[in-house]
This record gives sequence, C-alpha cells and structure tokens, in this order.
Amino acid sequence: MIWCEILINLAINFVAGIFIFLLGLFWPIIPKSIQAYRLKRFFGSSILSDRFAIVYGTLQDPRPRVDNAGEPVMRFMKRFRNGEVIGVARPHENIVGDCEIRASGYLVQNIGKIREKTIKIISDNEAYVDLNFTLMSLGSPASN
Repeated sequence: MIWCEILINLAINFVAGIFIFLLGLFWPIIPKSIQAYRLKRFFGSSILSDRFAIVYGTLQDPRPRVDNAGEPVMRFMKRFRNGEVIGVARPHENIVGDCEIRASGYLVQNIGKIREKTIKIISDNEAYVDLNFTLMSLGSPASN
C-alpha cells in the first residue's frame, strides 16, 4: 500500500466513525423530533409554545342552592363502593363532564411526551379573558 492510500482509508474511516458516533449520540432525540414535526404540521407551531392551552367546557347549575328554610339543597350524591350514599350540596361553581376530563388527560399524556413545557388546562370561561392563545377546545358546541 502506498501512503496516499493509507491516508485516504484513514480519512474515510475517521469520517465514518464520527458519523456513527453522532448518530448514536442523537438517536434518542430523533423520534421525538419527528413527532414534534408532525405535531406542528397538524396543529401549528404554537402547540409547542407557552401560548397553548387545552380548554374544557363548564356547565352551571341554575337551580337555587338553598331551600325555603335556608338549608343547602343536596343535589348531587356520592355512591361509595360499600353501598353508602351521601348527599353533596356543592359544587357551586362549574360542573365538568367525565368525557372532557378523560380527553384532556389523554391529550396531556400524549402531547406532554413531546412538549418540554407544561400544558395549561383552563375552562372556557378563563379562555375568554385572554384569546391570544392557541386553544384546543374539548366538548360540544353546547358546552363551549
């Protein structure tokens, strides 16, 4: 072998070694980057920013909260595993459906793997205060 061939082979192996090293170094990041790219393509780039929130619809109960004697009305009940049932007078604020909580949990679990920032989950009443957000709204038109 000539010195020229030895230097060429050494350079080729050196470049290949650097390539394999960098590929191994960035291998854990590559799938996350591909998922982030797909997420941005579908929802827009603001889904990975601070100005993104998941919005759930809130419902309010218009019935009176106290009866004629001034006692709180027990309009909700909690059934325990042992069969015991207790009456609950609250919530006085907003009521949220199970399906919206389940959907927000699913979204946070899956989008949270890709985002590095915490995902805000706010009610539709809170979302009206600042509309300079990218909002992913859950629920039906009746609740949002």
